[in-house]
Amino acid sequence: MNNGLIKRIVMQPTSLCNLDCAYCYLAHRKENQKMSLAVSEAVVKSIKDEERVAITWHGGEPLSCGIEHFRNLLNPFESLRTAGHVAHSIQTNATLINDEWCGLFKDQLIHVSISIDGPPWANQKRVNWGSKESYSHTMCGVDFLKKHDIPFAVICVVGEWSLMRARELYEFFCNLGCFEVGFNIEEKAGTHDSSAPDNGELVKKFWEELFVIWRGNPKISIREFSRVLTWMETVSESEQQVAHHQDLFPSVAHDGTVVLLSPELLDARSEHYNNFAAGNILRKSLGSILVDGEGLEYVSDFRKGVEKCAQVCEYSEYCMGGQASNKFFELGSTNGTETIYCRNVEQRLIDAVLSVV
Repeated sequence: MNNGLIKRIVMQPTSLCNLDCAYCYLAHRKENQKMSLAVSEAVVKSIKDEERVAITWHGGEPLSCGIEHFRNLLNPFESLRTAGHVAHSIQTNATLINDEWCGLFKDQLIHVSISIDGPPWANQKRVNWGSKESYSHTMCGVDFLKKHDIPFAVICVVGEWSLMRARELYEFFCNLGCFEVGFNIEEKAGTHDSSAPDNGELVKKFWEELFVIWRGNPKISIREFSRVLTWMETVSESEQQVAHHQDLFPSVAHDGTVVLLSPELLDARSEHYNNFAAGNILRKSLGSILVDGEGLEYVSDFRKGVEKCAQVCEYSEYCMGGQASNKFFELGSTNGTETIYCRNVEQRLIDAVLSVV
């Protein structure tokens, strides 16, 4: 019987990252703490009765765990994957991609998304532990993906250094060969203590310029515009407001610790919220962790904040009350409403699209 509780899971094959990006939020990215096979097997046991689960492998840098170890972590999922009950994706900086990794991506039908912030001038925050540029290494990984005809998406972090250069970014990604790009406005999270400017005109102008350019040449998909336009169409066709309820979105750390609501909370510290730990997959099933998770203070606080958002914010039907991690990192509690992240990524995006359409 499918319980329907588990739709998507983030899994951390290793805490290690071979890069030291200036805006990274992970405190332990220099430590090679690998996920054990027992953790992977415990996740499989927990989802064996689910109809379909999206597994996202996210680090650290997932490829830093090594291809043999990663293959071992994938093996327990194989019967579920071939039956169509599991789909894998991976978020990688692409610097370690080679022929062997591409073979694994193709064999396992792994959806690949790479992290790159644009041309060299835009990618300067993404450096290795010796403060050397990573752009050329990422582009080498891109070349391997193209060589093996592996489609890939992109996540690009946008900050003060690139907010005024939307056209250059879009043209770069069109030429890169990705099929989709998502733009993450720099945000305060974990060990990263700053965000993009809380500047309504600057950020709105970025979204406006990007939308106009994209609409004139929609060569690739832009994640944010797809979401907004789909939402607008859904709302316009419905006589009633669309009801939303955010799922608990579990993330499983290398040691089996599970946090809920936001992957960014995996490495977060809060004495008040018991470091966001909801349980450990090695000692308790994921389904039980999710059921019990509704009683956790940071989850109930978040639900209260979402209710307040619905009462006071005209954008809440789109963002569904925002992200727990942004509320915690910006406001010190998950029981909050508007954040800089809300304004930059949700409100100014919608305002920009509405001003153009």
